[in-house]
Amino acid sequence: MFKGGLKVNTSPVTWDGDGILNGALLQGTSADKILSLKSDLKLGSTATFGNSSTATTVFSGDNSVVLGGDIILQVSAQIKLINNPIIDGKGHTLFCSNFSYFIQSGTNPSLSLKNITIKGASSADTQGMFATDGSINQIVFFENTTLIPTRTLSSYTTLFSTADGYATTVTINGRVSIEGFERRVKLKKATNLTITIKKNSTLYIGKGVIFEVMDSSSDNYSITFVMEDRTSVLHLDGCDFYTGSNGLTLTKGTVIFDDKVRIFNKNYGGATNTDMSKALTFGDGTAAGDVDVIIRSGAYVMVDGCLKYNHS
Repeated sequence: MFKGGLKVNTSPVTWDGDGILNGALLQGTSADKILSLKSDLKLGSTATFGNSSTATTVFSGDNSVVLGGDIILQVSAQIKLINNPIIDGKGHTLFCSNFSYFIQSGTNPSLSLKNITIKGASSADTQGMFATDGSINQIVFFENTTLIPTRTLSSYTTLFSTADGYATTVTINGRVSIEGFERRVKLKKATNLTITIKKNSTLYIGKGVIFEVMDSSSDNYSITFVMEDRTSVLHLDGCDFYTGSNGLTLTKGTVIFDDKVRIFNKNYGGATNTDMSKALTFGDGTAAGDVDVIIRSGAYVMVDGCLKYNHS
């Protein structure tokens, strides 16, 4: 057990222990200092990340970082992940601000976040809450995760960012929520971005959220939603849903409308779409691609642009 924290001065340092780490986990700011996880790192209730406003906390390996309490990631600090670590919040919250705070590095890395609430925002349009360091593809798994961005309207939060020409793959397991009244969220920047909602799983867009599938600088990029069967749910609850100016086609799965939902076939602040080929489309004309659309009691849907119900 470490009661007073741990400082990583050289790199890498290997963690292969069963005890609890409390206090500050300190790593150098002049260059990345790697803590290599050979077993799960269990953080206690007094654990913190970073020793200054610009500190980078670097984990490598295939094991888990397990939160024992709510943690604040200091202003401009970030967490860099090499290879395939898992962050298990155990129901706790990670508070972040003003940076891309999960940076993936290495060769074809993946990041798994589970049982955690992440509250914060990226500081600039080109930085993502989840980004890559260098020219690599990005793979992110969410399981029972809540994202609460803090930026609104013109200072929107970007979720994912890669170098040009590289792809992002996002997998939704359990219930994954994006929440926060008047919080504006964009899914960019990746040449190809695929979001898969697994069976018995839900992507929930909460009340007041302004959710953009793609922005005006990404019109030639490919963004795809994949729903595995009718138990894969996209739940839109009192939010604004912008498909981007190329529209969006959903197949399989279930879409639930709650409260007042506004649908736009454009980017935020863009021109109204009148082209049905760029509509929000439910189904691909085949029985296998049919989408269950549920409008709950008291809900209503406003469409700025086109909506196509393309069932078999």
